[in-house]
Amino acid sequence: MLLSLAVTAFGVSLVVNMGVVPNAPDGLVQVIAEKIKRRFGDVKVVFDCSHVAVSLVLSLALMHNLGGFGVTTAISALFLGHVINIANKLFAQRFVRAAFRK
Repeated sequence: MLLSLAVTAFGVSLVVNMGVVPNAPDGLVQVIAEKIKRRFGDVKVVFDCSHVAVSLVLSLALMHNLGGFGVTTAISALFLGHVINIANKLFAQRFVRAAFRK
């Protein structure tokens, strides 16, 4: 799980910092973060946790159980954004310099 978080955070950081077209949720998070002038990872935590909360409510209301919800879902929602912030801090400038020779 921890390795998965690290690899995912590295990939998201790479995509977002290089200006590559991100997947739809990360693109929305990126736009929100830019508009409210917050770090991408901080907005991602709120975004992911709100989606998990809505899915939990809908699962309980419609299926009367938690469906596919597990502890890894909660861990990912709570911590992926923080790990992305760390990856950005460690690698973002290196990505840009390597790709664009800046």
